[in-house]
Amino acid sequence: MRLGNCRLMTLWERGWGYQSHCRSRRSQTWRRFDHAAAANAARAREYILQRKCYASWAHGVTAVSENRNLPVVRAGYGATFTLPKNGGEWIHFPIPTPTLLENSRAFLERVIVLFEARQTSELKRIHVWDGGKILARHDELSVKGNNLGIGAANAIPVKQKDLLTAIVVSAFFAAGANQSELYVPAFGGDFYHDINA
Repeated sequence: MRLGNCRLMTLWERGWGYQSHCRSRRSQTWRRFDHAAAANAARAREYILQRKCYASWAHGVTAVSENRNLPVVRAGYGATFTLPKNGGEWIHFPIPTPTLLENSRAFLERVIVLFEARQTSELKRIHVWDGGKILARHDELSVKGNNLGIGAANAIPVKQKDLLTAIVVSAFFAAGANQSELYVPAFGGDFYHDINA
């Protein structure tokens, strides 16, 4: 069968694939078609398409101090904690966690805390928990100043699979010789599900 200068006959059943540049008979070529490679490529494409990514965030007003007496102002723009001079406090950031999707447990890629450590305040320690199980621990930090964008200082890699319950980030902020403020507008995490797992 012919259509213009293109030959449309196929030998697929015999394991051959046909390529035509649709210019002339001389440009028509035949090549051996690797069905196994094509099947593997199709499975790889399906695997990639089935991987689901979730970025789950919470507003800064949901952050809580371990010390219930720590002064805090909550407003539409976030939460501002006042740290005592020469002291520090643990601040907890609970992240809404998509633990299970189509029988596949979540993989936590990283957590992110947007904050501004004002005056003499700084981030000293940060821990990531899945319920009562610790997933990551970073101590002896010294992160100061404006960290309201996502960067290496406030995006903490976790890379933990098979989450069980809910994620919380616990961070210890300290102030120096002066009373200082900690401003938090939002925090969150990047999660993955593989529904083929």
